[in-house]
Amino acid sequence: RKPVPGSGFQVSGFRFQVSTWHQIPDTRSLHPTLETRNYREMTIEITSVPLRRWSVWLRIARIRHRLFSTTRRRKVSSRRPVLRFLTALFLLGTVLAADTLQRSYKYYSRLIDARLASGYLTSRPGLYAAPRVLRAGQGFTQPALVNALQRAGYVETEASEVWSGSFKQSPGVIEIRPQRFEQKSEPRVVRITFEKDQIAGLTGDDLTLDSFTLAPEVLTNDLSAKTGNHKTLAYLDIPPVLVHAILAIEDRRFFQHSGIDLLAVTRALFRNAGDERIGQGGSTISQQLVKNTYLSPERTLRRKYAEAMLAFALERRLSKEDIFALYCNEVYLGQRGAVVARGVEQAAKIYFGKNLKDLSLNEAATIAGMIQGPARYSPERNKEATKTRRDLVLAAMLREGWISAEVEAATFAEPVSVAPLPNGARSVAPHFIDYVNRVSPEADARTGSQRVYTTIDLDLQQLAETALQEQLKHLEKLNARGANKPEAALVALDPHTGNVLAMVGGRDYGQSQLNRATDASRQPGSTF
Repeated sequence: RKPVPGSGFQVSGFRFQVSTWHQIPDTRSLHPTLETRNYREMTIEITSVPLRRWSVWLRIARIRHRLFSTTRRRKVSSRRPVLRFLTALFLLGTVLAADTLQRSYKYYSRLIDARLASGYLTSRPGLYAAPRVLRAGQGFTQPALVNALQRAGYVETEASEVWSGSFKQSPGVIEIRPQRFEQKSEPRVVRITFEKDQIAGLTGDDLTLDSFTLAPEVLTNDLSAKTGNHKTLAYLDIPPVLVHAILAIEDRRFFQHSGIDLLAVTRALFRNAGDERIGQGGSTISQQLVKNTYLSPERTLRRKYAEAMLAFALERRLSKEDIFALYCNEVYLGQRGAVVARGVEQAAKIYFGKNLKDLSLNEAATIAGMIQGPARYSPERNKEATKTRRDLVLAAMLREGWISAEVEAATFAEPVSVAPLPNGARSVAPHFIDYVNRVSPEADARTGSQRVYTTIDLDLQQLAETALQEQLKHLEKLNARGANKPEAALVALDPHTGNVLAMVGGRDYGQSQLNRATDASRQPGSTF
């Protein structure tokens, strides 16, 4: 509206009165670009006049505002020292926590480095056989040496420092690249040639060698567990179907996390209430590996912290493929008869009578499901529980996209079965292990503190066991009407040193643990 001088309006207790006004002429003729809009401007001078009836209330409001502002400033000023103290305390705690974590990481990293520097496989506590010495003219076929290399921790691929070394073979020739560890004088490449089922020659870095000593084979890392012949697996030796089964049920984010899976830990905390349907816990494959090879099985927060730090340090030094292969070599998978299945390769043999590469999806899922509880999910003793667990592994593989729904349904319909225990499935020198445990105070591998190197020659030990079994079969034929089966014992000694090279205490350790070589009282005439 057109303002009129002297007119006014009232807002919030104030009266506003127009004193002067001035109108600006229409600018459309001066600015053609503004033709579409009608702009008019005017200047109005306004003065405010307080009403008398509001003046008292305004003064009261101003006083209240001042009082409130003063009180608020006093409260803020009184809180500032507390906030500053809490902030300083938080920063100090953060610095101390970071320093503690750094010191812990360095400590556990030194443990990993020391193990790798001395040989990850051969520096573990346990009992070890005498190192095998190779010489020219020795009766050794090429396949037999390949098996011996695999048992001693050599892999047929490019090897990292976690293995005893690597080798490659061609017709009549094997080349070994040992990890030199403490023995810096070892040759980088050892070439072994064969002729007529024996070693024809040895050269190291193109120089003739009189002999070459392999890394010692492990007899057992736990005196309570008598394992069979154990071949070291590289990642490429593990079939993809078994890799997928283990990852799906144990650690599906293995190739993404850095040793500690915070998502899995959170998921386990919220969901793990003893429900059998839960497929995963909070520990990664890396954590399970260091728990099996470095730590005791006690359940404490301190051990869990050490497990996490060791896993994190291990992931900084080894590839994911090496860690997974070590896990598959070390994982405990139950016992059948007197033979303990240490590693997936032994489990495939004693449960299904197959080589690892020949496993079916049903068998691979069964082995993967046993990892959580080898006794509870034993396919020999608890078939119903084993089938339920196997189906859970298959469902996890379907969820990850590694099998189709049709394959899952077909495998669901397959029963869980085991093959007859092979005749050759025997633990390695079980009577000798018991004997060493009894006579040697250092041989307490269960404490995880000692490495004991023995004098046993595994080649002679195998020959001794075979000879004893063949002779017992011959005696059984001669005494076919006898009610009792004959027993036997054998000891082979080095006559120059007295070292025990082979020991067999009976026909079947699983049926009788009596060591007839050391504990059975016999008359000298019968012995001779």
